[in-house]
Amino acid sequence: MMRGSDDLGVPPLPAHEPGHGVALSAATPHSVVPPSLAGFSLQSLTRASRSLIAFLFGTVVFFSGCSDDSNTSVEDSSAHIEERSDPEGNSCNDLPTSFTSYTEAMDQIRSASFRIAEEQNTDESSWVRGAEYYSCNGSTGFFILRTDDRDYIHIAVPLAVWHGFKEASSFGSYYTTNIKRRYRFGLN
Repeated sequence: MMRGSDDLGVPPLPAHEPGHGVALSAATPHSVVPPSLAGFSLQSLTRASRSLIAFLFGTVVFFSGCSDDSNTSVEDSSAHIEERSDPEGNSCNDLPTSFTSYTEAMDQIRSASFRIAEEQNTDESSWVRGAEYYSCNGSTGFFILRTDDRDYIHIAVPLAVWHGFKEASSFGSYYTTNIKRRYRFGLN
């Protein structure tokens, strides 16, 4: 028993029998899938159709290996994302809502355990000596910018702004335009 052909003019596939799967092989563009498995040979398709089928098959295989694991770490040459666990229990959720000095704030933020803790290599910048980002919730966080003179801290900086900073062609220009004076960190 055969299923009807579709509007694309592709020959019909054989009816699926319970307990029997259909296997496609995309080893080479000219490989032939036995007609008993797929209902037609790949050679009967145009080169574009074979390429499309190979692309779709590869996409399915690729995405079937993906998972929604929120405990994954991502690393590249310029930044490091990590989930830190602190044996002393210094959770970012336990940070005070106000600080008496910038030094106290920096020390407590840097020693707390965050969902996201990243540093950006800024060696190519003429005046930015480093940048850090710490987030409890994965959507906003603390941004710390290091210069030769001092460190600047900003609060409630969206993760998207941090990603924009990391990808900017000029760290200093991006900071001045998108972060400075926008996400102020105040003391008590």
